[in-house]
Amino acid sequence: MNRIIVTVYVKKDCEECAKVLQILKALEKSHPHHTVIIDIDEDPGFKGQFQDPVPYLQIGPYQLQNSIDRKRIIIALNAAKDRAKQINNL
Repeated sequence: MNRIIVTVYVKKDCEECAKVLQILKALEKSHPHHTVIIDIDEDPGFKGQFQDPVPYLQIGPYQLQNSIDRKRIIIALNAAKDRAKQINNL
């Protein structure tokens, strides 16, 4: 099975973004995934698209924002893994 793709939308000088990235790094072995980081300040294509605060996570088909903690990330990673497994079994 392929690793789950986790896309993290961040901004410069964002403490919450740094915390989420640390959590994801710590979970790499127990919950295999590949993290893609997108700095919305660096990419003009995202200008104005994020009215809500970052970090914003896309884990498979699941999205997390606001009060993102280790527990919520693990739940989303497991749900994405289970979903991918079910799709592969079709």
